[in-house]
Amino acid sequence: MTDGTAHEKITAKLAAAGSKTVADYLRAAFPHKDISDALAVVSIPASAGVPDEAAPEKEMALLDIVELAGRGTAHVLFYIKVKGKGKGRPVMYDYMKSSVAQVYEYATQMSLPDPLFDHIASGAAHLRSFEVTVQFDGLSATDRAGSIKEAKEGACDTLVQEMLARNRDVYKLKA
Repeated sequence: MTDGTAHEKITAKLAAAGSKTVADYLRAAFPHKDISDALAVVSIPASAGVPDEAAPEKEMALLDIVELAGRGTAHVLFYIKVKGKGKGRPVMYDYMKSSVAQVYEYATQMSLPDPLFDHIASGAAHLRSFEVTVQFDGLSATDRAGSIKEAKEGACDTLVQEMLARNRDVYKLKA
C-alpha cells in the first residue's frame, strides 16, 4: 500500500466517523500558520525518514581534533579512552556536561586517584559563600560561589581548562 492510498483511507475513515480531514483539522487547529509545510510532512513516505545505516561515521584524525581544540570549539580532545568499550577512541570534552563528572571519568580511564576537594564556607547563614579548591593530576584550581555544587563545578571547569591547555601543548609537540 502506497502512502497516498493510506492517506486516502485515513481521510475516508475520518469522514465516515463524522470527523474532519487532516487538512481541515490542521487549518482549524493552527489558523495563523501555513499548513502546506505540515501537509508535506504528513505525505512524506515513511522510508524517506529512515537514515542510511550503511554509511559509517567518519572519525576525525588526531590533527583535526587538535586543530579544533586550538579554535576553542564546543568539543575538544580530552583524552584517549584506554578502558572499557570503545578503547582507543578519542574522548572529547563537552562544555554542556558536568565538569566534575568528566574529571572523575578521566581519573577512572587514566587510573589516577580521584580529585581532592577542599571546601571553605563563609558568611551568614542566609548569605553563604563557598570556596572550593580541587587538586588533581598535579594541577590545582579554585572557585567561589553561593553553593558548594556551583563552586565545585566552577573549580573543575577551571581545572579542565588547564588540563586542555596542557594536552594542547603535548599534542602540538607530538604533531
